[in-house]
Amino acid sequence: MSDLGVLFPQPERIVIEGREIAVRAVEMRHFALFGATANALIQVLAGGSVEAIHAFGESHSGRLVDAVCATTSLKSWRAKRLPASVLMQVMLLSIKVNSAFFAQAQSAAIQALAGLRSPSG
Repeated sequence: MSDLGVLFPQPERIVIEGREIAVRAVEMRHFALFGATANALIQVLAGGSVEAIHAFGESHSGRLVDAVCATTSLKSWRAKRLPASVLMQVMLLSIKVNSAFFAQAQSAAIQALAGLRSPSG
């Protein structure tokens, strides 16, 4: 039964503005959006300049809302009304949670493959 936790990861729960929000595993249909948005956000925050953050907001704000809504239980109308800094933090948490899901799945896959080795190998 422990394999079901890897196959169907349970959402993490956070509280935003007094409401509990679920942070879920990214679905395949949103994987490209999530990956592109996550990479762009990480690059901007690694650079640390205010100008880069503003440029990110100009070019990625819609995708940021979409990516957050795809990986959380936040509705689009609520996500659009959150402060930008809060929405970025939610996205960063979603990146962290999904990284943990991927690491857990990778570990399970390695263990499963190790069990497939031939006894003579």
